[in-house]
Amino acid sequence: MRVVIKKSAILNGIKFCNNMIGQNIIYPILQSILIEIKNNSIFLTSSNGISSSIYKISEGIQIFEEGTVLIKARTLLNIISKLDDEDVLLEKMDNSLLKIKSGRFDSNINIMNVEEYPNLKFDNSGWDTIAMSPKQLFEINKKVSPSVNTNVEKESVFNGILIDSETENHMLRTIASDTFKLSLIKYHFNGSKFKMIIEPSIIKNILEIANNSEIHFFKRDSKIIIKFNNVIISTKNIEGNFPSIDKIINQDYVSNLKIDKYKLQNVLNRGLSLIINDNKPIANFRISRNDILISFKSNEIGSASETIEIESNNIDRIDFDINISYLISLLKPFEKNEITIHISDINKPLMFKDETDVKFTQILVPLRKN
Repeated sequence: MRVVIKKSAILNGIKFCNNMIGQNIIYPILQSILIEIKNNSIFLTSSNGISSSIYKISEGIQIFEEGTVLIKARTLLNIISKLDDEDVLLEKMDNSLLKIKSGRFDSNINIMNVEEYPNLKFDNSGWDTIAMSPKQLFEINKKVSPSVNTNVEKESVFNGILIDSETENHMLRTIASDTFKLSLIKYHFNGSKFKMIIEPSIIKNILEIANNSEIHFFKRDSKIIIKFNNVIISTKNIEGNFPSIDKIINQDYVSNLKIDKYKLQNVLNRGLSLIINDNKPIANFRISRNDILISFKSNEIGSASETIEIESNNIDRIDFDINISYLISLLKPFEKNEITIHISDINKPLMFKDETDVKFTQILVPLRKN
């Protein structure tokens, strides 16, 4: 194997492979990138045992001899990223070393046994499929993924993002929830019926290199294949049934109030500085017709309160507690300043909406008062 490649052409591929592998892989083989040179292209293959990928490079290369090597991904990234010259020579030496040469830099790096690398499959013929734009995925990552449960290691539907065109006609729904808060974005959709629950880290990896290319998702049983640009990803569907959210979304919200998002964020951040050491930073909300009194109390430091003016409908007096950290993360994805909070009952979930963005909804469960 012998090839000269532009540093800029291979570096993005190596970074992508490292992101796919992740940080917690203990098996040396899975800490590596498989480099294959064939058919006038370079193929970089990576896997963490659950998700795998192939990154194809067809430009910026000059192939002298085809071949295959297996090399530690982190080592390759550390070397290539620090090279000064653009042209990089990769040459396999005696089945045990990979020569990496660029300008005056010359190295011989130990490689691994290609035969030990797993046989990965990326076939998706006849699978269910939908396509999404990078803009949609970016919005999902920004607005929905913050509600994914990241605090438990055990896999469940709450660890992923539901992408669903089956439940509601002509709608593609994307949902995430950690059981305390829930985020929903709905898009008009005329494609085929499709449902999957995918890890948010996969979406983040796609967005790193997707540019303007449409992303195609394929699913069969518990497997998902994703294709875009010069990349193929194989991963798994998170098994389980996501709880129905329609009763929560469609319940009778008898009261509502409009509030300034930035004023509320500032009040919450000031309060959080007082109770930052508490395991569960809680604030009390006492809502009247024209304002909200928000109170904070710490047994260690003291207490504070602050009032925010609101516009309300059908509110006399409502009193409930909220986890501040949850509320801050819920407010952040809203792009406009004015937020409407819909209330049905103090013991039922609150709905947060920007009335100019009807497709996006946030739900937060208040804490039950004893």
